[in-house]
Amino acid sequence: MLMKKDACIRIRGRLRSVALLRYSAVKMFSALFLLFVVQYSFTESVEVEVLRLEKIAESSSSASERRAAYTQMARLLYLAGDMERAAAAWQNAALADKNNRDDAALIEAAACFVAMGAFDAASANVRMALVSGKSPAVIPRARYLAATIEAFRRFDIAPLVALLSDSAYEQYKPSIYYIAWRISGTNEYKTKLFSEYPNSPETLAIKDGKTVSTFPSVFWQFLPSGAKETPLSSQTGMLQTGIFSVEKNAMELVKNLKIAGFESEIGKKTVNGRTYWVVLTHGGENSAMTLARLKAAGFNAFPVK
Repeated sequence: MLMKKDACIRIRGRLRSVALLRYSAVKMFSALFLLFVVQYSFTESVEVEVLRLEKIAESSSSASERRAAYTQMARLLYLAGDMERAAAAWQNAALADKNNRDDAALIEAAACFVAMGAFDAASANVRMALVSGKSPAVIPRARYLAATIEAFRRFDIAPLVALLSDSAYEQYKPSIYYIAWRISGTNEYKTKLFSEYPNSPETLAIKDGKTVSTFPSVFWQFLPSGAKETPLSSQTGMLQTGIFSVEKNAMELVKNLKIAGFESEIGKKTVNGRTYWVVLTHGGENSAMTLARLKAAGFNAFPVK
């Protein structure tokens, strides 16, 4: 079981970068963005543009204009690696028109939540999209994300593997093979990945034995890899209970955890030059029991190596 947990944690890091190579629908946007970066400071320019879009979204009486502003904002924050704000922007885009919810935006928000390890929030978005069923084009990705969440959360690859026989999930098959192999350790999935998709990013990532990196598209599913973590005093049996782009938010969570009777500490993770503060809670002698107690107390958590 411990080996499966370790594999699950390792795969999330690899999948974050592999997923970046999977989409080409935004080539024009990426090209424009590259020109934007050449002329201006990336971080400052993004913030300026986000503020401009926020003003449009808050002042506009047009639902379609608000949705467009929030969508552009979410994409920029995605590119900047700001998962928290990107998720919020996608949520706002989804609900910009109260009479016509955008389920595609809900799924994008879910992807952000997965990257942050906020599986409950991710699942809630996915469920809304699946239950409503009003956006058929969104359903395959929603089901794929739901199955992926189960794989990370419960180390259960069965829901993912079940998708392999459905032609609607053809584009996800390399990722499914990759996840199934990493979590289960069954070489059958690795062999199929190599034979059926020899030039896929997943195959190249395994053969190269290193993380694949590329310019991030606005449809990435997981946080870019290449993250550098600051070791804590002891990470054995640790449970991640939060990841924040603002340190004071991490400190607030640690305080709330302490009030609830949990011992936690903060570490740093740097992704694409941006710093995140990760809150880890000590699992104690029985991590599974501590995990159950955390969830019962209302805290999202999952085991990390």
